[in-house]
Amino acid sequence: MSYQTVHTPETLVKNVKMLPPGHFLQVKNERVNILPFWESASAIQNTELITDRAKATKEIRLKLTQAVERQMVCDVPFGAFLSGGIDSSILVGLMREVTDGAIDTFNISFSEGEFDESPYARQVADKFKTRHHEIKLTPQYFLDKLPEALASMDHPSCDGVNTYVVAGATKNAGVTMALSGLGGDELFGGYSIFKQSQKLQRLSFLNYVPRPLRQMMGSVMRNVTPSVSSHKMASVLTLRRIDANAAYPFFREILTTKQISNLLTTKYLPKNAVVQQVRDFTQRDDFRRLPLMSQISINEMQSYMQNVLLRDSDQMSMAHALELRVPFLDVDVVTLALRISDDLKMGEGSKPLLVDSVRDLLPTDVYNRPKMGFVFPFDGWMRNDLKRFCAENLKNLSDMPQFNGDTMLQLWSDFLHKKNGVTWSRLWLLVALAHWLEENGIR
Repeated sequence: MSYQTVHTPETLVKNVKMLPPGHFLQVKNERVNILPFWESASAIQNTELITDRAKATKEIRLKLTQAVERQMVCDVPFGAFLSGGIDSSILVGLMREVTDGAIDTFNISFSEGEFDESPYARQVADKFKTRHHEIKLTPQYFLDKLPEALASMDHPSCDGVNTYVVAGATKNAGVTMALSGLGGDELFGGYSIFKQSQKLQRLSFLNYVPRPLRQMMGSVMRNVTPSVSSHKMASVLTLRRIDANAAYPFFREILTTKQISNLLTTKYLPKNAVVQQVRDFTQRDDFRRLPLMSQISINEMQSYMQNVLLRDSDQMSMAHALELRVPFLDVDVVTLALRISDDLKMGEGSKPLLVDSVRDLLPTDVYNRPKMGFVFPFDGWMRNDLKRFCAENLKNLSDMPQFNGDTMLQLWSDFLHKKNGVTWSRLWLLVALAHWLEENGIR
């Protein structure tokens, strides 16, 4: 409920654990050991920090090209997800550089203009002469596919349904392997959390304010501005020490601890295990020596990307027997990105260093516009075409003894009437959870 997922190594099934990424499980003489074979922070120790822009852009272009070339090696028809954003457009451009063969590209379009990136995807497809497939997604088509998509989740998540739709269209076109631009935002500062973290570092003077006084400031913020962002900042103010890493788990929350407490009937919530996971890793000496943006990149890779994006992408693509590959997460690209200084990564526009590395590949319109992200028009759909589906699932959840039904239905009402800053993602998280519980016969 906090992070729309269950973080490794835990699962929702009692006594079942997940094997963490970068680890192997060894069974010897009836003893089981879980050991790491690769870790991001330790992998770049004793390497030189890159501070020269020309060197950085040259290396990024080289490593990305090599990664794309390696990951295109396959004996089945292949293609690429092409949202029309920077990352997927780069991959398609590099694919064309390393092959003269046919490339199939896939894009989802919407009638809601503020969510539709299809014109930019068409520009990229035309430039690189791909066989372009555009899937026009209507609320009804989405509603028809929704039960299948949610049933494909072994863990509930409010993400991933978008991947299910485009993966299905890709497989139906005869493509068995596709490249995805996942990882570009995490490595090159594409999310707002990177700028938030830098701003927070500039507020380090607040550590000299006595903690009880900061807690009072947080209480005032909660009462005066009842938005989720205010609640998150109020939680940050109560920390023993304010810094970007300590604040990271709060920045990534979907439902705050107080909201969860109000939604559940239990009086006692377990400690937030993600906070402890982040704290344990970020206190390591090899981590603390990294630039701030590289630290946030690692937090993203070990939390949101690993436990939401990669997991959802894998289960939703494999539901269609489609293999998804992610060149931005090639080990050489990752270790390079983490070695680059902060001042090179920041600047005007989205991911300026990455764009500079491949500017000749991209149509100007692709990078000279605000970042949109691969997001569906949930806000409008949930108030209209998906309203009944959401209401039924929320009612099922509110009837369970573990949940405070009145509070949940009030949250739904606030969303429908655009009150108290309740956003669609808070409700969609609960809808996905309700559907997963119903699908698995859990009451």
